[in-house]
Amino acid sequence: MNRPSAFAARSHRCWALLLAVATAGLPGDISAVDTTQSDGAPLHHYVLPNGLQVWHIERPDSALVAMVVDVRVGSRDETEANGGIAHFLEHYVHSGTRRWNVAEIAKMRDRLGGYGNATTTREHTRYYRETLPDQFDASLELLAETTMHPSLPPERLEVERQVVLRENKGRDEPLMALWERLGVGGIDEGQLLRRLFSGSTLYQHPSGATSSLSTIDVPALRAFHQTHYRPNNATVVVSGGIDPAGVKAAVERYFGDWPSGTLPDPPTSPAPAESLPIRIVQRGAVMEHQGEIWVGARTVSADDGQQVGLDVLAQLLQRRLHERLRTQEGLVYAVFAEPRYWSDAGEFRIGARAAPEHLARIEAVIGEELAAIASQTVSAEELDLAKRVVLTTRALRIDRNLDRAFELLERNGDKGGDPPPDFRQQIDAVRADAIQGLARTYLGAESRYTVLHQPWMTGRRLRWVLAVVTVIVAVWLTARRFLRRRAAA
Repeated sequence: MNRPSAFAARSHRCWALLLAVATAGLPGDISAVDTTQSDGAPLHHYVLPNGLQVWHIERPDSALVAMVVDVRVGSRDETEANGGIAHFLEHYVHSGTRRWNVAEIAKMRDRLGGYGNATTTREHTRYYRETLPDQFDASLELLAETTMHPSLPPERLEVERQVVLRENKGRDEPLMALWERLGVGGIDEGQLLRRLFSGSTLYQHPSGATSSLSTIDVPALRAFHQTHYRPNNATVVVSGGIDPAGVKAAVERYFGDWPSGTLPDPPTSPAPAESLPIRIVQRGAVMEHQGEIWVGARTVSADDGQQVGLDVLAQLLQRRLHERLRTQEGLVYAVFAEPRYWSDAGEFRIGARAAPEHLARIEAVIGEELAAIASQTVSAEELDLAKRVVLTTRALRIDRNLDRAFELLERNGDKGGDPPPDFRQQIDAVRADAIQGLARTYLGAESRYTVLHQPWMTGRRLRWVLAVVTVIVAVWLTARRFLRRRAAA
């Protein structure tokens, strides 16, 4: 599941759902940490002997239960030769297991009900289900079988290949690749990521490429699964109305025999960005009369303590830009500012869509607001409002069990058993001078990137072109008819 949208709803209630920490102990033969959330829901963590990390958000009053199996592998772990293999495998594991064939798996999903899916990102592959508590055991068993023991039947290879190729949408077909390179339809993010995160594979899209997807075979898929799908490279999160003993017993029963293994080296970390500042202008064409702008910079990785400050900075910037660009000048429908984090890198991005003739003004306003935050102290009132919106937005986002499980993985999935920091305390600790420092350090004019999609052709322009061509053709035909008549006379 991707990071979510920069246009998340805002409110000033629901503070009570934020994760907080108070260490204690959980009895049993597995080393454990038992913490409590601010709404009273216990948060349990333990590690199976095979290295599998387990988190359980206990919510006794919840009518549903969600479970996620997270494997720390994605498109960053691929090469150009096997690009898309992580996503291919995410689909293929549902084609059969050591116990069930594809038809039996489909019937089981129907019988269990609820909701289930999977997603592949640059660094993670996640399988998840949300269902009624009385279906928890069978649902967890299904997740365990498909992720741990897929049979990858050869007769299903071409079926699944066609599915992933359709999702890929032929993005590397020569004409499509040229169109993306030229900016037809919108900004080509790959150009930016290659320059911003030089020397890494962060630019690789999880859906892969047609050329590589067309050559991946069953032995390659099995080898990839054997290499990366290990319990010491995975985390299970359960959130909902299941008691701790039931969760622990089920996880041990279904995942306890998963053999650990030696993991490959992590992907190469990005080198420092070259030739800053970066400016990319893509022309292209779109049917709507819309251009697009991104302004941003490299920031910090997922485990850096400055994350929370960047979250507050993003909210503060978004509010200021919305006030100027939407409320005062009416140039945009919406504007976003959001940080993104990976295991060894991060990015802060501001973006908006608008009529092409307004992009220069929008770029100027973004620059003015960034300079203002870097040079002037943010008022206590404005900072407090930004903090409250961040807190509330997050609280709303984790109200659902499945969203809570994903949020826990985002905050703590790669950090072992260390309990998540108290998010409310982290937000409260953000000071105005810290916001100013972040803007200076990461978003100064000398270290930023700007990407513009300034289309040379839009639907409105095309209409005028067609009108002019029509007039020219009509004049030419009329003149030709007149000259023929005159010649005949």
